Amino acid sequence: MVHQSQGVCNLGYHSGPASAAERQALLEQGVGWLREAGIDSSVLNDLSAARWQKLVWNIPYNGVSVLLNASTRPLMQQAESRALLEALMEEVIVAARQAGARLPEHYAQKLLAYTDRMPDYLPSMYHDFAQGRPAELESIYAAPLAAVSALGCDMPRVRQLYQALCFLQARGAA
Repeated sequence: MVHQSQGVCNLGYHSGPASAAERQALLEQGVGWLREAGIDSSVLNDLSAARWQKLVWNIPYNGVSVLLNASTRPLMQQAESRALLEALMEEVIVAARQAGARLPEHYAQKLLAYTDRMPDYLPSMYHDFAQGRPAELESIYAAPLAAVSALGCDMPRVRQLYQALCFLQARGAA
């Protein structure tokens, strides 16, 4: 087994009756424990924005790696697949901003540059499909699509990617 993680584990407060000060203290304590264990960690003050930031990378790379049976390096080196990844990222960024998430300027370009520097990588969804396990289609695709649809927004490329992945998952389960 080869661990392919980038080694960062950030924490954000999801829900519960704690006060703002209690939430901050809990997060700082958790981050402290992770750092003591040698894991890079920090507090996320805006969990919703952090989720959208993660989706900007996960939506394109997870799904496209499955559909094209490829890892990150070949996807990044071929002009058409790289353009597809960037178009998917930009679509997610527009939707995230309409949902109220603050994302950094030029975020897609930053993620593309980051991915260029990464070791070649097969996303988790690739492994799920390759091993016949259920993939995280609901959380990575269906939930964000539903959230932006409720705002009157659409992500047509993302929806098409989701539909293709649903077909492959159903076919694999048959």
